Amino acid sequence: MNSIDSEVTLSKEKIQEASKYNENGLIVQSSNSYAVNKWNVDKVLEWLNKKFPSNYENYKDLFILNQITGEALLELNSKSLSCMNIIDKNFREQILLEISLLRIRNEYEFIRRFRTQSTN
Repeated sequence: MNSIDSEVTLSKEKIQEASKYNENGLIVQSSNSYAVNKWNVDKVLEWLNKKFPSNYENYKDLFILNQITGEALLELNSKSLSCMNIIDKNFREQILLEISLLRIRNEYEFIRRFRTQSTN
C-alpha cells in the first residue's frame, strides 16, 4: 500500500467516532476528521503547516491575506493559486493534490454515512 492509499484509508471505528449529522443532514465531524468546509483560516494554516512544513513560512501570509477558510480551500484551482501569487507550478500541483485528497475523504465519509443510514 502506498502513502496515498494509507492516507485515504480510515478505520471504520475512527469514522464512526468522528461523524455525526447536523440538523440539516450535513456531516459534522470532530477535529480529527475531514469537515474541511467548516475549517476557519487558522485550521487551514494548521493543515498547510502539516502538509508543507518547508513551504509554510513562504505561503502562510498569502492564505491569511486571502482569508482561505476550508470552504475556500476546497474551491481553489491552479488559476486561483496563481492569482494568490503562488507562482511555483510544482507547489501549486502539490497543494491541489492534497486538496483533492480532502475532497475524496469528505465524499467517502458522506457516502459511508448515507449507506449506513439507508440500511437502518
